[in-house]
Amino acid sequence: MNRPWLDGARFSRKAIEALDHPERRYRLGELEVLIDAKLDSFRIQWDPFWREVTAVIEDLKAAGHDLWRHDYDGERRCLWGFDYGKTPEAGQLQIQFDYEGPTKTFWRDLNGVYGCENEDATYESYGIRPPRD
Repeated sequence: MNRPWLDGARFSRKAIEALDHPERRYRLGELEVLIDAKLDSFRIQWDPFWREVTAVIEDLKAAGHDLWRHDYDGERRCLWGFDYGKTPEAGQLQIQFDYEGPTKTFWRDLNGVYGCENEDATYESYGIRPPRD
């Protein structure tokens, strides 16, 4: 169920996939701002914050995004992204939620492995823990 915080048409998978790279990066930046605005009031308590992250994920799934939990460090960060089992048709959006910091979004086709612009970049160079095998 899309909630009022998210314009499901503007931030749908189809809409973002249709954008060229500079527009897509800008749109993902807008999405980061919206997500952080949504989560900021929850950052004072651990459990409510992660429950709201789950609600954000459900809203993004309702907008057509293919999101699966990849990694959780047990402390402050959780990475969501494409379905490893359906890589060719899987979604491109990857999101790192951070209890103590800003949300980061990535588009997987920028780098098929890491979802970042620099082909030599690693999850660690972006401050993200790599998903477990």
